[in-house]
Amino acid sequence: MICTREVGDIISEINMTVAAEPRAVFWLLEGVTDIKFFKPRIEQSTTLIECNGKYKLIEVIKRLNSVKTLQNIVVMGLVDNDYDWLTGFRLPENVVSTEPRDLEGVLLRANCIDNVLAEYANATAVNHFIKVNGPIVDAILKRAMIFGKIRAVNSLTTKASLKEFKPIQFFNKENWTYDEDRALTRAVKLGVCMRIA
Repeated sequence: MICTREVGDIISEINMTVAAEPRAVFWLLEGVTDIKFFKPRIEQSTTLIECNGKYKLIEVIKRLNSVKTLQNIVVMGLVDNDYDWLTGFRLPENVVSTEPRDLEGVLLRANCIDNVLAEYANATAVNHFIKVNGPIVDAILKRAMIFGKIRAVNSLTTKASLKEFKPIQFFNKENWTYDEDRALTRAVKLGVCMRIA
């Protein structure tokens, strides 16, 4: 069983599709959630391909762009902006950078969370949480900020693998907070930076 696909695997999939359908149009996407987001919103004739990550997608596009026999393939990549604005990372011309589309981000940006909590949450618990922590969205952002900062620093420095860096590891369910010191120590151990300033 293939667990992850490499750049060559994705290019082979594109080549096989083109062999069967020479006029195929491809959108390369970072992951399965992107496929789920775009599939109902685009024409059926567009072929969506999951690339298992942004940088693998970019590498596929670069190879397709650089090989003369593959340059006639109509392909576009869509990636999340992530920290590109911070790092100055330049994308190939046929890769479009978008705002992140994850459900959590949409809920926070649209302030839908209040409606969801009003309908499904225990009102007493929500009111207590707000009394202790302030507005829900502010409390979420305050708690999440440390992880965003760690990822931003990682993007600017070593680009260490953060697959083993899961916020839940640092979660304290007694008071719904995160142990930021442990998170920072773990980030240093993973190679994000040499030390904590």
